Amino acid sequence: MPNQKYPPVETCREQLPDTPGNRMPLISYFAGIFIRMEYGDAERRLHAEYAEDKAVFGFDGKLLAGEFPAKQQMYVAVWADIRGNDLNTLWELMNREDSHFKLKGLD
Repeated sequence: MPNQKYPPVETCREQLPDTPGNRMPLISYFAGIFIRMEYGDAERRLHAEYAEDKAVFGFDGKLLAGEFPAKQQMYVAVWADIRGNDLNTLWELMNREDSHFKLKGLD
């Protein structure tokens, strides 16, 4: 049964600017949280958005800057832990080439 609390990513297209030249493309979406990563970022960071809140997280899931609801912080931390290897691979790709891929969210 699909999660009815958060809209599927297909219904949020206007919030997902993945146009060519976008320096911070969407890499994942889950539980209403948009996760982006910046091309050429020297630090391994994730940019998360949830409703009106924006924050920056380390790949270890720790909040580095901004404000985020506690429950959503936990989701990001769990997701980052599960996707750790993929995040490192993606970061290396985005620092070498102008290319990226999407990562699966939380099920």
